[in-house]
Amino acid sequence: MSRWPPAVSATVLSPADGAADPFGHTADGWAEVWHGEVVPAPATGADVEASNRPDGTRADLTLHFPECCDVALRGCRVMLGAPYGGPYEVIGNPMPYGKPLVGYRMPADVRMVEG
Repeated sequence: MSRWPPAVSATVLSPADGAADPFGHTADGWAEVWHGEVVPAPATGADVEASNRPDGTRADLTLHFPECCDVALRGCRVMLGAPYGGPYEVIGNPMPYGKPLVGYRMPADVRMVEG
């Protein structure tokens, strides 16, 4: 029996200071702040319309996060399980619904640009 809605594994990464190099400079890095399942919904897919990126594509999704996710997503990246991959960048500052919709309470628009 298939599960509806179809969920995929997701890992939320938040900006974090990386390890210091021998000269004391820290590199920008990403730290895992949440791992679970989300329900992806395609938003749009479009060609990147810049003359210097003729082979560029953009993939937009809306990810529906479960009630148990209490992470602030502004500025985060999301890695998704197959077939989606990633990283996807979170757009804006997603806010939860007041009342959960069938266990999912926070939609987040994300974008991945390649090429």
